Amino acid sequence: MQNIENLQIQRREVSDNIRRVTKEIIMMEEVLKETDDKILGMEFQMVSKDSEQWNDIVNKARKFRERIAHLKSERRRFIRMEQLFENQIKEIEKESEAREREKENITELEEKKKQLASELRKMRKEQQKTEDILKKLNKERKVREEKIQQTAIKEEADDFAKSGEAAVPKTVSEEIEDVLAGDIKEPDKAEVSEKETESEKEEAPRRKLKTLKDLAKMYKTIDKQEKESKESEEEITFPPPKPLDKLKFSINKFTTSDLKEIIDIETFSFPRPWRRYMFYKEMEIPVSKHYVFRANDGISKFITAYCIYWITNKVMDIKNFAVHPSYRLWGIGEKFLKAMINKAKASGAVKAKVIIRKSNTAAQELVKKLNFRRVEVKGEYFGFVKEDGIVMEREIKR
Repeated sequence: MQNIENLQIQRREVSDNIRRVTKEIIMMEEVLKETDDKILGMEFQMVSKDSEQWNDIVNKARKFRERIAHLKSERRRFIRMEQLFENQIKEIEKESEAREREKENITELEEKKKQLASELRKMRKEQQKTEDILKKLNKERKVREEKIQQTAIKEEADDFAKSGEAAVPKTVSEEIEDVLAGDIKEPDKAEVSEKETESEKEEAPRRKLKTLKDLAKMYKTIDKQEKESKESEEEITFPPPKPLDKLKFSINKFTTSDLKEIIDIETFSFPRPWRRYMFYKEMEIPVSKHYVFRANDGISKFITAYCIYWITNKVMDIKNFAVHPSYRLWGIGEKFLKAMINKAKASGAVKAKVIIRKSNTAAQELVKKLNFRRVEVKGEYFGFVKEDGIVMEREIKR
C-alpha cells in the first residue's frame, strides 16, 4: 500500500509539471506569435535587416522557439513518466487484487475446512453410534446363543435322564437333532394330550443331573452310542439330477421348512456338518443373511444350493455355502454365489471373504472363478478333523 501511495504522489507531481509546462508553452507561443507579427510589420515598413532593432527582435523570436521546443521535449518526458507511473500503479493494483482474491480463497478454504471438520465429527459420532449398536447387537446375540446352548443342554440332559444310560438312539442324526433343537414340525394336539396322560399315569421319576461330572458322563455315553450305531447308520441318498433346461430357478430366504433338505446337503458335504440348532441360531442373528437356490421342474420344488453370510463393516463374510451333490459341476454354485455377491453389494458391502478347508480344492477353484484371491492361511482353523483354513477375499466394485 505504501508503494502505490508513493507512486500516486509522484504521478500527481508529474501531472502538475505537465500542466505547468503546457501553460508555459501556450504562453510562449502567444509571445512568439506577437514577435512574429512585429517582424512582419518591420518587413512591411522596410526596416533594414542589418539594424539593431531587427536583430534584437529576430533573436528574441529564435529564443522563444528554442524555449518552446525545450518545453515540448520536457512535456513529452513528463508524459512518458506519467504513463510509466500509471503502468506501475496498475500492476501493483493487479497484484493487490490477486492477493485479495487469494485471501478470499484462503478464507473460503478455511470455511470449507471447518465444515469438513464438523462433518467429520458428525460422521465419527454416527460411527460411534453404529459401533455401539453393533456391540449391543453382538451382546444380544451372545445372550441368545447362550440361551440356545443352555436350552439344548437342558433338553439333552432331560432326554438322557428319561431314556437312561443304556438306551441306544435310533440313529445318530435323529438323536443329536432331537437333543439340540427338537423336531421342526409342531406335534399334533391329540398326540400331546395322549403323551401327557401316559406320563401322568406312569409318573416315572426323572434323574436330575446336578454336577458337571454327571454331564461329562452323559456325553461319554452318547459318544459310545454314536460309535456303536455308526456302522448301522443309513447313508443319505439323493435322486438323479434333472435336465437344467427343464428347470426354473429362484432365490429365496430359507425358512424352517427348508431345513430338512439343507441338513441333508450339509451332512453329505462336510466332515463336521452344522446341526439344526445352528441354522435356527443363524435365522435369529440380525446381520446374518440366509438364502436357497430353489429349482422348479413344474411338478415339484427342491433346493440345489444354499448360502449363509454376514455383513459387518461393509464386509460380506461367507459362513456356509454348499451345492446339492447331484447338481455339482453344472455351474449352479458359480451362478448362485455370484447372485449372493450382488445381493451383498446392494446391501452396501465392498469386500467379500470366505475361509475354506485346505483340502477343499473344488471350493477354492469355484471362488477363484469369481475373482477371489488367497490372502492368508490360518493354521488348524478347523477344529474337528484339524485342518488349515485358506482365507480368500475379493473387492466388490460399486
